[in-house]
Amino acid sequence: MNEPEAVEPESPSATRVAALAWAEAARAKRTETLDALQSGSLSLADLFGGAQVDDLVGAIKVLTALESLPSARKTDTRRMLAKLAINGRTRLALLTGAQISELSQTFPLVPSAASTPLESGA
Repeated sequence: MNEPEAVEPESPSATRVAALAWAEAARAKRTETLDALQSGSLSLADLFGGAQVDDLVGAIKVLTALESLPSARKTDTRRMLAKLAINGRTRLALLTGAQISELSQTFPLVPSAASTPLESGA
């Protein structure tokens, strides 16, 4: 029987390279946003506003964002989300106005003087 010849893998296609670059940019933007939230330089209001403008910020999950708040406790955050009937896996961009209002009232906001709105861009 003839065995198939070993074929060397082709170099990465342009699509794959572009996808890897996009994924790296998405991870960097998510990390930057969550670090700003944790340091207190970004308020929840600015985060929710940025989620409507920037797709990368909008893709962050509610639970991840809230657990990044200064002095946030994971268990307390999860219990509060359950009490509000908000799924923690919901993406920020998919929150309704009522849910954003409930979250803004429930979780402490960073003073607006220290906050900087998110800039859109990919």
